[in-house]
Amino acid sequence: MLDCATANKTASIPVVNWYNLQAECGKGNEDVPQRMVLTALWEVPFAKNAHGWKRQVLGGWHLNGITTLMSGLTIPLTAGGTSNRPNVVPGCDPSLPTSTLTGWFNTKCYTIPAPFTYGNASKTIPNVAGPGLQTIDASIFKDFTFKEKYTLTFRAEAFNLFNKPFFALPSGDVQSASFGVISQIGQIPPNVSGSGPRDFQFSLRLSF
Repeated sequence: MLDCATANKTASIPVVNWYNLQAECGKGNEDVPQRMVLTALWEVPFAKNAHGWKRQVLGGWHLNGITTLMSGLTIPLTAGGTSNRPNVVPGCDPSLPTSTLTGWFNTKCYTIPAPFTYGNASKTIPNVAGPGLQTIDASIFKDFTFKEKYTLTFRAEAFNLFNKPFFALPSGDVQSASFGVISQIGQIPPNVSGSGPRDFQFSLRLSF
């Protein structure tokens, strides 16, 4: 395991005090402790043994689903920008029994540092993460064969089928009026296609 001094030379959160790298210890802003992706594919058995137009139109459909469940990202802390951090109120727990968009963590646990001093808070909140992600992508598709030579593939896809929002991190700037408040939708995480607003897509492909 890398120590704090080595790890923070490549960290994406800026170092506040290069003469005290031990104070930089904390979870990185890329930390995602849990992420699970489930994929299911089902060939619909309806009209599988039918003949004629029933087999051609009603049989051979496939359903596909991709479910992504991900815990939230860590929340960076700052005090008026990235050049400083707040002070920690001793014995105060930043977590709340119920987090809301207007109050995601206990902001009373942090105070503005005195002028020309460094705050003693870690670079991220240690026991509070941002909003998680729950999304389902689904598709249905079928091949239609004509004269053994031509194949027409129909495909319908739905991204974020149930239109679940993925919210941005709350403000971590102790000097901001929106400290601890979530005010916008989050950026789409890497390799997660369905975290934006619900979207439908249809396609036809002719193979010969």
